[in-house]
Amino acid sequence: CESNPIGNPNCVSSRVQQIVQVDNFAITTQPQNRAICAAQATSFNVTADGTNISYQWQVNSGSGWVNISNNTTYSGANLATLSISNASLSMNSYQYRCVLTNGLVNGIPATSTSNIASLTVLSSSSGNNLTITNAINSTNTIIQAGQTITATNSITGASRVEYLAGNAVLLNPGFVVTAASGSSFQ
Repeated sequence: CESNPIGNPNCVSSRVQQIVQVDNFAITTQPQNRAICAAQATSFNVTADGTNISYQWQVNSGSGWVNISNNTTYSGANLATLSISNASLSMNSYQYRCVLTNGLVNGIPATSTSNIASLTVLSSSSGNNLTITNAINSTNTIIQAGQTITATNSITGASRVEYLAGNAVLLNPGFVVTAASGSSFQ
């Protein structure tokens, strides 16, 4: 039977092929860079079209990528939105990405990894007020402060910057926007 299983009526094949249906999916919104003051909160978001998608956020603090678990700093480690609470100065320049998975193909996960987004954590003398003097030359940045943002910096290249403040965004003399489109001050 083993030498000629095909065509031998006394042999039954035990070979089974498993077929798994995997929905196609694509990342439609990538996480964006964030800049906040120490002790503030922020979030990173990724969206994808498709169904049955699972999410795993990862962080690179300078030693390589590791999976994030929910704790007092992070929530939503396995959701489309990763929330960060009470960011510390030591988290400055951390990088984040999300690995999306949708089923198995021949026992291998069908995955897609988002773009990398960076977290900038700035110190502030009053905690709610923020003065920005450095030039911004990255694709998308959101800068937040509880009360006031005072900006003497420049926005260059293809940057899109959102300044979000509770009370005011003050643009001091010397503030320059060159080739930036879509920047907003709220």
